[in-house]
Amino acid sequence: MNHQDLQKIEEFGSAMIADAVKIDMEKISNNLDTQILNYTGPEIKSLTPEFGAIAGKIITAEVTTNDPDSNGISWDNYYDLIDKESSPIISIIKDIDTKHGRGASFGDGMAALHKSLGVVGVVIDGTVRDIDGIREIKLPIWGKGLVPGHGAFKLIRVNSQISVGQLLINPSEILIADSDGCTKIPNKHNIKDILKHASNITNKEVKMHQLLNQPGFTYAKFKNWKKSLK
Repeated sequence: MNHQDLQKIEEFGSAMIADAVKIDMEKISNNLDTQILNYTGPEIKSLTPEFGAIAGKIITAEVTTNDPDSNGISWDNYYDLIDKESSPIISIIKDIDTKHGRGASFGDGMAALHKSLGVVGVVIDGTVRDIDGIREIKLPIWGKGLVPGHGAFKLIRVNSQISVGQLLINPSEILIADSDGCTKIPNKHNIKDILKHASNITNKEVKMHQLLNQPGFTYAKFKNWKKSLK
């Protein structure tokens, strides 16, 4: 992975990369694998769409936001990991509290520290607070919504496999996130192959729109064009 490839992934966007991953699955995987969806569900929304798309390597954390009986671990376990990892990093934080989302899992103080450590964006399976402060820091963030506060905020686990927005995520996978949602590129896929598939899809779509905008367009012409792709 290099920064140029990540920039290209950002330019294609989460929807195009989702299609490219599916095509690559059909080439390298069995039939069961091709049914796996590699993007988040509609509950995960961009809370700062003005910042556009981000792409980076995943680091995960699980937290509780209200339960005082949770056996938490030191936050140094999380921040030391981020500090040692090369950027760009996307942090994915899952609220595993019994009252999921009732307390915020992220705020502007955390946003400032994350950005200083090379995190380019954060995805929260839970809720967020201090959204105006996060906007001032210019850290892109995704989540389920907003609340004003949190309770007994504790870190439970770091860099484990988690499910976020109905998507199973592993540390070190690549994520692309934008206004449509978040798409992961599983570790077994070659980034260059994904970019090639995305480029091919884009070229087909450009030709399709050119055809649709031609004077005298008919559906018969469209059907002939589709046949030419086979």
